[in-house]
Amino acid sequence: MKRKTLISLFLLLITAAGIHAESRFHIHSVSLMGVEPVGRYKMDVTKTGFSAAQELYFSTGGLLQFGGGFRYLFPRETRDSEQLTFIPVYTAVKLFLPVETVPLYAKGAVGYNFIEGNSQAVNNLGELKGGLYYSLGGGVDFPVYYTDSVRFSFIFDMGWSSYSGTARKESSESKLSYTTMDILAGLGIRF
Repeated sequence: MKRKTLISLFLLLITAAGIHAESRFHIHSVSLMGVEPVGRYKMDVTKTGFSAAQELYFSTGGLLQFGGGFRYLFPRETRDSEQLTFIPVYTAVKLFLPVETVPLYAKGAVGYNFIEGNSQAVNNLGELKGGLYYSLGGGVDFPVYYTDSVRFSFIFDMGWSSYSGTARKESSESKLSYTTMDILAGLGIRF
């Protein structure tokens, strides 16, 4: 319940800031669906995973965008029928390259990663706690439709992400780490 409340407050804060922003600011909402073809849990290679993300960025029309978002990695089997779900909430920065013909950008994100597990994971690992999340990558933001005040675009995003946390069982504590290569695609609306 704390997780849902935290995510709701985060989105409310970003939306409220956007509503009260002056007209020189632009808001860019990005909805993404993704696949993680390569993933590693501790030292084991995992099966392909899927995720969904929602991000919101603010800019002054220049090459730099600041924002944040959250991502939901659908449950994935890690080992011995354990299934873990990772839910990072993060701040992010996009730096667009000054090339007018191809809208390329570099992207970095850092935040907190929540972890949930199925009963098998909880029995084997114990109590799960989140940890640091970070991601580095880049992408392309292709505009597909313009008006004077709104721009729609197709987004293709690739990167490398790291999810960490801890598992506590009785008096022992172990570190959890999950790293992935991400391929995401989605739609952006800038107004």
